[in-house]
Amino acid sequence: MATGIKSPTRVIKLHAVGLSIPSASVTYDETKEVVNSVSVDCDDASQTMSINFVEELVVGDGTLSLQAYTAPLDTQMHGLYRSKYLGEDGNVRWMAVTQFEAVSARRCFPCWDEPELKATFSLTLTVPKGKTALSNMPEDNRKDSQENSSLDVITFQKSPIMSTYLVAIVVGEYEVLENVLDCGVKVRVFTPLGKKAQGEFALDVASRVLPYYTDYFKVPYPLPKLDLITVPDFSAGAMENWGLITCRESLMLCDPINSSSLNKQRVVIYIAHEVAHQWFGNLVTMQWWTHLWLNEGYANFSQTLCADHLFPEYDIWTQFLSQAFIPALELDSLDSTHPVEVDVQSADSVDEIFDEISYDKGASVIRMLHRYLGNENFQIGMNLYLTRHQYSNTCTEDLWKALADASGKPVEKVMSPWTRQSGFPMVSVEAQTEADSITLHVSQTRFFLNGSKDSSNALWAVPIDVACSMDDKIRCILLDKSSATLELPAMSPNDWIKINAGACGFYRTKYSSDLLKRLVPQLSNQTLPTLDRINILDDLLAMVQAGHTSTVELLEVLKAYKGEEDYSVFMSIKNCTSTLSSVLSHRKELKSLMAPFIRDLFANIHQKLGWEPNESESYLDKLLRPMVLSTLGENGEQSVIQKCQSLLVDHVSGSKMLPADLRACVYKTCMIHGDASTLNTLMKLHRDADSQEERDRLSRCMGATSQLDLLTSVLEFTLEEIRPQDIPFVLYSAAGYSAEGSAFVWEYFKTNYHSKFVPLYADSDLMIRLIKFVSGNFASDDKAEDIRSFFAALQFPPGWRGAQQNIENIRLNAAWLERDADAVSQYLKQWQ
Repeated sequence: MATGIKSPTRVIKLHAVGLSIPSASVTYDETKEVVNSVSVDCDDASQTMSINFVEELVVGDGTLSLQAYTAPLDTQMHGLYRSKYLGEDGNVRWMAVTQFEAVSARRCFPCWDEPELKATFSLTLTVPKGKTALSNMPEDNRKDSQENSSLDVITFQKSPIMSTYLVAIVVGEYEVLENVLDCGVKVRVFTPLGKKAQGEFALDVASRVLPYYTDYFKVPYPLPKLDLITVPDFSAGAMENWGLITCRESLMLCDPINSSSLNKQRVVIYIAHEVAHQWFGNLVTMQWWTHLWLNEGYANFSQTLCADHLFPEYDIWTQFLSQAFIPALELDSLDSTHPVEVDVQSADSVDEIFDEISYDKGASVIRMLHRYLGNENFQIGMNLYLTRHQYSNTCTEDLWKALADASGKPVEKVMSPWTRQSGFPMVSVEAQTEADSITLHVSQTRFFLNGSKDSSNALWAVPIDVACSMDDKIRCILLDKSSATLELPAMSPNDWIKINAGACGFYRTKYSSDLLKRLVPQLSNQTLPTLDRINILDDLLAMVQAGHTSTVELLEVLKAYKGEEDYSVFMSIKNCTSTLSSVLSHRKELKSLMAPFIRDLFANIHQKLGWEPNESESYLDKLLRPMVLSTLGENGEQSVIQKCQSLLVDHVSGSKMLPADLRACVYKTCMIHGDASTLNTLMKLHRDADSQEERDRLSRCMGATSQLDLLTSVLEFTLEEIRPQDIPFVLYSAAGYSAEGSAFVWEYFKTNYHSKFVPLYADSDLMIRLIKFVSGNFASDDKAEDIRSFFAALQFPPGWRGAQQNIENIRLNAAWLERDADAVSQYLKQWQ
């Protein structure tokens, strides 16, 4: 390890966890003098090791050598770990793979394991002959081992200067597809043996994504190759290691029989995200985890930009609202949220900020900034940012400066509140009628989902785009004070005004009663653009949750969407009705009241789409059909239930295979209305499945039941037969489906926390995810206190941030029920 001694010292301290290092030495470059260690002290609590030398080290450059140290090779899915798979002969085999982000390089080798402390890496691996061995850079040399003829010694080219968390190694058995781009970069996709054809789609996508970014950013991809490889056991979805992207099988492999349209879209999104990181994160890296959003927010924004260019049929910017914009608003409306630029004090807390704020709010803020600057200025600014800081580290201010230099606009002044302050504004709107015009009064205050007022008087520079029916103009103002006015033409009785036209502004809109009523007919006849129809409904749901308006008013507005036909709008409708159903399900007398209302709301679109796709339908209709059928099945539509049961029988018998797009819908509907034999059928299908995508579908539908005996069997099957990386998602689906399921899963988690879950997920980011998944679907103050007490007894472990957010939501649900349950019950009884 090349090391510079900057001042005299007897101790060199590095990061290390779980390593055994007997001795070390420093050899000076100039004098060749060797100074040996007297001891090496490892402290796993602080994740450091201290090398104590026999004499004081003097100033100078040298090489730090570590003598024959050992590191664990376990199955914990961080550091260097083992992953299990079945060979073509059906026998269990093992591969080795690394996952170093955020702070696990120190579990493989001693290093200065922080983003800003970059280095070059020259790796040599000794591996069994016949194995695929990969790292960030191409092979430089391969030769027989002198000690063992069954081993190869592989040396890789030296890497560019980069952060430790991006170093990667994979050793296993793979097949490979490759393509050499016009720029000379070799793109390769590595698949499990026998599944080479399933990597063709990923290769095609990656081969188009990389040139797109090269052209958009005007910065060449700096490495000679880009590999993408599947890993059987992988805690994250994918990882952007420079030149060697690792990924779950279900997010890279596609086949004509088992891959749904939605999963192919996920493959596109994941590849676009990880390839974007080759610039944002790898070439230019945040100084510290406080600025994680510079990596993840930009990758989320860029993936959407890229997917929209390559696959315009996805209408991905409209989908962005339900996939990123709305989830970010939901989390950021809590008192327990955090700023985009979040203070990170220790390695233990890094994994907790890989959340909707860093990813989705980050991307939403960039989308808003892109609109404010215009695409040309934005592109120039991004090129400035990347070229100024390539191979180095940045903070948020560096980004603002580059974009300001490109656009001439006060970017830091406008944008800093969006990343430094928690939360976002609620823009309240009222219209005052004048003789021949309308004066629009707008004001801002921080929005809290608990309905409380902001005591800090926080302000943002809020870009407000106003559309109205009186003319074709979009009027734009920047609200950087508490209130402002805008003059509009006079309104007739049928005219309307829409705030946040295009839904680019990261805020909620609270309309006066009159202005909201004027918008409802435009929802019924789809006069408003799709983005605005989504935005109105989602803002209204938030106003209801905060107690600013009644649930009955929301239900009345929902009726206006009965003639809707757009997939993304139905995603918002589904989110709204599912939220209502989930909260109501926690009172037995209200549990089934929403079902007839939902069936009526989805009846027209079901009539239009039916069961069979037709050649002329759009891509989005292919996504909409299973969502509509699943919703109707969940809510007791007998014709759908019977059809699903019939389709499953045919699928299992082999007489007619289910189309991949319909499988999740059929599996879930049959499980909801099924029994032990249904569960056994899904378990057998899971055991027989060769596709990880299919196994994921089946496992996440098994928990769709409120029957406790079936839930017991599901959890037993899950812990025995499902990979640890997937267990949290099975528990999440079981907890999220019903009030009975959430109570059962939470008690199971508490009872088995120390005996089953700690051994599986000790020090893993999967524990953070699991805690969030099992502690959320409740609606009583007693349950909120139960969850708080449980984690308090554990001294608030990593994952507490997510549990704290759940507790806040649970108390809000309880207050919502108390406030509106009686009125909702009276309203919904007319649908029985």
